[in-house]
Amino acid sequence: MEVDYRGSKGTHRSGGTTSTSRIAPLTATWRAKASRGRSRSGTRSTSSRLPLLLSTTPSTRRGARSRGGLFWRLNYSYSKSIDTASQANGQSEGGFAQALDARNLALDRGRSDWDRGHIFTAVANYNLPFGRGKRWGSNWNAITDGIIGGWQLSSTASAYTGSPMTIETSGAALNNGESLRPNRLYDGRVAADSQAGTKGADFPWYDIAAFEAVPGCLDDVCPANAFQFGNSGRNILDGPGLFSINTALTKNFQIKEGHRLQLRLETFNMFNRTNFIIQQEMTFFNAPTAGFLSAVGGVGRGGGPRVWQYALKYRF
Repeated sequence: MEVDYRGSKGTHRSGGTTSTSRIAPLTATWRAKASRGRSRSGTRSTSSRLPLLLSTTPSTRRGARSRGGLFWRLNYSYSKSIDTASQANGQSEGGFAQALDARNLALDRGRSDWDRGHIFTAVANYNLPFGRGKRWGSNWNAITDGIIGGWQLSSTASAYTGSPMTIETSGAALNNGESLRPNRLYDGRVAADSQAGTKGADFPWYDIAAFEAVPGCLDDVCPANAFQFGNSGRNILDGPGLFSINTALTKNFQIKEGHRLQLRLETFNMFNRTNFIIQQEMTFFNAPTAGFLSAVGGVGRGGGPRVWQYALKYRF
């Protein structure tokens, strides 16, 4: 059994961004409202974005090999990664690319786009007890042993909690005092059993009513909280997690010395679990697609739809 802890910290990492605080030249009516913190020039103000990265990962590993031909290994990690920008340019699905306020990068301090709190993986390999030299079939002839004996079963399992996402406002008119990120009225998380059906498919993944757009000016009339940044943070909610089991059945045929034929029968996501992933459209709380999942992961490690495949390999 192994237990370890790893941590890292990075500051003044390379990166750049453009402020989202651009507004048009102001009328006299709007000027007092803009003084609350937005730039009043007609062009975007820019500053270098120097991301902060804090990462910690304690993990535990346990493995064993038995005389009966079974090998297994379990690994569990609890991780936390915090930064102010996960990428120098662009964003992941559900992430937030811009600095909300280039003069106050602390507003973007939050979980990294890739952060997953709990990660569990398992690996197992078992030599089936059939064939010559095994528990059953030790006296089989060459043909029977060649067909039934010598098979090996292997499997991998993965279970992750979801990556984070940022809730945004669709169609925010920055020049009118609105904000890319809304105000967060309360937590916004939704329990899977809170309604009938599947969370994210039959009802929204998060509580849309927990968020409210920052109001903007209309016809030279500005509400009191116009030209303020929404208080909803970056990467505040978890997306869907992942659970997938892959298996393989392998048989090696010895043709002659130095020549071997291998047959593999494999399946990915054996139980065909639907592993949804975050899409940017679901993060806009005031859009028709708010909170609804519409895509699944890729085949293999992404936990996509179940796939069966076979492979034949000749080694010499």
